[in-house]
Amino acid sequence: IFVEHFMPHGVTPKQFEKLSHKAKRVKFKNGDLIIRHGDPLQYVYLVIKGTTRASFLGRRLSAVSSAPGHRQNKKGGDSGAWIGEMAFL
Repeated sequence: IFVEHFMPHGVTPKQFEKLSHKAKRVKFKNGDLIIRHGDPLQYVYLVIKGTTRASFLGRRLSAVSSAPGHRQNKKGGDSGAWIGEMAFL
């Protein structure tokens, strides 16, 4: 996870270690709602495996994956896509 998703963005091993102690792995089933626009955000998610689909006001959104070789726009996002990062900032 570190080498593929964090190291290319300048995160050091020590920073990743601190982050990983606060992180937890969550599995979602196909069709599960992860976040809803307007709801208070409590977490930011990194898609480690699988794909996501995002929409706003009934329109599909595109995301850019950070996974090597997958940096093209996707409908939603795939492995390497962040969920909720903009609302968190």
